[in-house]
Amino acid sequence: MFEKQHVAILSGLSGIASLIAGIGLAVAWSYWSDTLDACPESSCSCIFYAHLRGLTFSGGSPIWCRILTYFTLAASIFSFVVAVYYFTKLRSEPKDYTDRSSSPSTNARLNNRARGRFSSQFKLLCGVFTVLAFIHACALSEGYLSTCREYKPVVSRHLKASGDLSDLVMERLSCGTMYDFLDYLHPDSNYHVPHIPQYQHYRRTFHINTGFILLASILLLWANVIIWGLMTILMVFRT
Repeated sequence: MFEKQHVAILSGLSGIASLIAGIGLAVAWSYWSDTLDACPESSCSCIFYAHLRGLTFSGGSPIWCRILTYFTLAASIFSFVVAVYYFTKLRSEPKDYTDRSSSPSTNARLNNRARGRFSSQFKLLCGVFTVLAFIHACALSEGYLSTCREYKPVVSRHLKASGDLSDLVMERLSCGTMYDFLDYLHPDSNYHVPHIPQYQHYRRTFHINTGFILLASILLLWANVIIWGLMTILMVFRT
């Protein structure tokens, strides 16, 4: 029962972390999808893995945002299902298997049956999910850093930087600062297309803190990896 209680609590925390991260990723994706979609021949509306082509800064393939966001939300659902399952099991089990009228062999069978509910199939599933969560967090982190690296030349051009100032922008300014520049300086891709009347005067009326949202989501997902790793270890070695 002690191990099951830990698994239930950890999976609940994992579900909360994944849900918050998923909402953050969805907000950033929807906010930038139209603005960064500046590719003439294909869709490139994702804030992750954005790239600089000549003088045009455009987003990455939307498949990245779909995979990263939908997996995060699916992970949240899976974690909550696991938490509900184990909390239900804890409430339905007797708190004490010791019965004076029972023989030691009967008590042993009851204890073994309780421990046997942590099936090997579920342990394997948790191990696989931990690996997938690790790969997902790595892909998300690299997407965040990739956009940051690609936007640094744009910031350098905005500042008309050269010499040491250019080196400062390229080597010292943090990714959080790069995303701040992106929030306030990057124009909407359709604003400079005069033959589309509905976009002639289009400008954003509010700004989100993209860097904070993405970094918080990344940290929550790495915490999620640690949580699932602990859960897997707990179930393998303690049950």
